[in-house]
Amino acid sequence: MHIKLFNLLLLGVLESKVFSQ
Repeated sequence: MHIKLFNLLLLGVLESKVFSQ
């Protein structure tokens, strides 16, 4: 399992949401 990669993707989505707001 690539937890680090998944974490990076999740962080990217979260940042995208913040930028959208």
